[in-house]
Amino acid sequence: MVIGFVIPRVFSVSETFIRSKIKILENLGHEVIIFAKPSKNISNYKTVSNPSTKGFLFILLIKILLVIMILFLRRPKVSYNFLKFEKDDGVTFIKRWKNLYLNSHILSEKIDWLHFSFATMAISRENVAISLSIPMSTSIRG
Repeated sequence: MVIGFVIPRVFSVSETFIRSKIKILENLGHEVIIFAKPSKNISNYKTVSNPSTKGFLFILLIKILLVIMILFLRRPKVSYNFLKFEKDDGVTFIKRWKNLYLNSHILSEKIDWLHFSFATMAISRENVAISLSIPMSTSIRG
C-alpha cells in the first residue's frame, strides 16, 4: 500500500513522532510518500514538494497554468472530480482553481491512503481524498 503523508516540512527536530510513525509503516511493508515544503534536511524518503506560491506574478501565473495543464493531462478524471466536488461544496470559481493548484502535488501521485500529520492541515482538503477515491486520516495529539 502506498501512503501519502502530508506534513508541514521535512522533519524538524521536534517531530520524532512523525518519523517513528513513518518507520513503523515502512517496517510493515508500506511505501510512504511525503508531501511537504522543501527543506534543507536530507530525507531517505520520497518527498514531493508543495507548489510554489512565491515569485514574480507573471512567471507564477505561467507556472500555475503549466502545472494545471500537466495535471489534467496526467490525471484528467481526478482533476475533473476535484473541481466538481469543490463546486458541489459551494467553493467559488477562483478558489476552486487555486485549491487545484495548491493540491496538485498530491493529486498527481497514485496513492492508496492519504494521511495528514496535523488536523489543521486537512481543513479544506477533504475533496483531495474523495477525488482520488481513497481513505483519508489525520493525527490528533495533545
